Amino acid sequence: DHQEHCVIEDTNALREIAENFVTKNRAEIVVALINRNTLLGIIVIGGIEGERKLKRGEKRFLFKVQELATSSILYTQMNRETIKRVEVDKEVALAAAVQGAFVPGTEIVNAHKMSICGIYEPASTCGGDWWSMYQLPDQRVLVLVGDVTGHGIAAAMVTAAAKGCYDVAERLMGKNLDVQELLVLLNASVCRAGGGE
Repeated sequence: DHQEHCVIEDTNALREIAENFVTKNRAEIVVALINRNTLLGIIVIGGIEGERKLKRGEKRFLFKVQELATSSILYTQMNRETIKRVEVDKEVALAAAVQGAFVPGTEIVNAHKMSICGIYEPASTCGGDWWSMYQLPDQRVLVLVGDVTGHGIAAAMVTAAAKGCYDVAERLMGKNLDVQELLVLLNASVCRAGGGE
């Protein structure tokens, strides 16, 4: 599963590496598996008795093996890439669902003497946009609007940290919630989630 990629521009060094490889593996025949100027693998064949040229049928067989092995490697690589993409799509869909739960619906909410309504339309499947409304004691209403730079799961995670921070602060402070203190806490939470940025 581990693949190493190296680029060798010195043809003498490449020749020496190839000769050492052939000698070490007692190779009689080396078949390169290449696709679009990329070396995918090498088939090493040894143990051919005596020095003789390959027969026409043997050459055709090697070409067919080369073709099928190259196709198999490409198929395996494409299959792995597809599986990774499906996993990422599932993660993005889950992040979008979680983020959607952070944002109020489009219905009008009556909060004390105010009516509040908002529309949330993300630019991508999930991202860092967020808004929410909270009714506080003493006829107060708190509306929070956030926009984390970027899109995708990373931005959604920072948004989740901010939302979680607010929820904890509201429970701890209750009716004594102080907006200035809340902003300090939100800033600390966002900086921690954003790796200090």
